[in-house]
Amino acid sequence: VIPDDADSPSLVVLITGLSGGVGRVELPAVARAVAVSPAGDWFVGGLVDGSLALVAPGMSRPVANLVLGSSVLALGVTGESRGVLAAVEGAGGPELVEVRVDPKGKTGLREHRRTPMPVRPLAIGMVGSDAMVVTAEGLLILNRLGPKRRFEVAIPGASGVAVLPGRARSAVPAWSE
Repeated sequence: VIPDDADSPSLVVLITGLSGGVGRVELPAVARAVAVSPAGDWFVGGLVDGSLALVAPGMSRPVANLVLGSSVLALGVTGESRGVLAAVEGAGGPELVEVRVDPKGKTGLREHRRTPMPVRPLAIGMVGSDAMVVTAEGLLILNRLGPKRRFEVAIPGASGVAVLPGRARSAVPAWSE
């Protein structure tokens, strides 16, 4: 949950299960988007100051930060669940930035590649190696995060996208009991 509190930038994490609970994660700036790994072993906050914050469950502060240099507009977990795809408002226009996530490694977050966008993304998701990008005009599906469009459909007023896993897993994250 992203609270609307500019004086205390944070995320509120709800833990379900037998014990349940609520935790607050302090952030260096206000969050605009959150992406959670399918296994529940990490999540990333996209911040308005142009950075990403990697958080491990049970922690009250990020374990790693990465400066992207532009305000984060949207986040999604990559198709292979090894990272996140961030939509940012770049200096030369909107971009998609693929970031590798290693919650137990030295770097934590590492920028992999950038793809310029012709229009401003509002929401993003990944299906395999294809990016699903929602814009004010509709939905773009980009082949392998490249500039080549695989599919485009007009959906005026679109604002979000949800991606279901190809192989649904029923697993309880280790930190939730």
